[in-house]
Amino acid sequence: MLVNDSYIMGLSSWTRVFEQDLLAKFGNRAKEAVNKIIADIEKTAPVGLINRCAGQREQALTESKAAMDQLISAAGAVLRREQKEASRCFAPHIKMKLRPGYQEAARMTGREDIIFLGGSGHLLTRLREAAENVGSALETELTVLAQRVEVVMVVLWEGGTSTRAQLVHRCKTHDMAAQISQKLQYWIIAE
Repeated sequence: MLVNDSYIMGLSSWTRVFEQDLLAKFGNRAKEAVNKIIADIEKTAPVGLINRCAGQREQALTESKAAMDQLISAAGAVLRREQKEASRCFAPHIKMKLRPGYQEAARMTGREDIIFLGGSGHLLTRLREAAENVGSALETELTVLAQRVEVVMVVLWEGGTSTRAQLVHRCKTHDMAAQISQKLQYWIIAE
């Protein structure tokens, strides 16, 4: 018989590759990164903004959770779609191997996975494409996440809570950063 336990185990392993929650660790790391960024903002915030930081922290965490849920959902959809495509890319190879007829295929000697030999190149190419597509989806959604957190946290610096000394210092820092940027441009051009 063409189908046996080792064949079923192979198919079972294939589906398990995609059933694992591949994005859970990614989501946890992204959440840790957002928490770290927000904590850094809180540490560097002027004394007058510390109270506002707490409120903005909660809003930023809510926004980032919503964005992460959307990101994981989008990446999961891409991953499911790519799994189907990767599985389908194997069909022509299998049909070609089985074309001489079911009876001849049933008489093949050796392990049943012999019919899959030679098709691995197609499969690996498709899996690489799947990884690239998931990466693109993640990059897009992470950009949205970063923008959401930035929008929530930038509110801290809006309003008239800055002292005159802080404004002077901020202007000097801005001017220095502009000068450094200009010098870097000169160095890049000179190379």
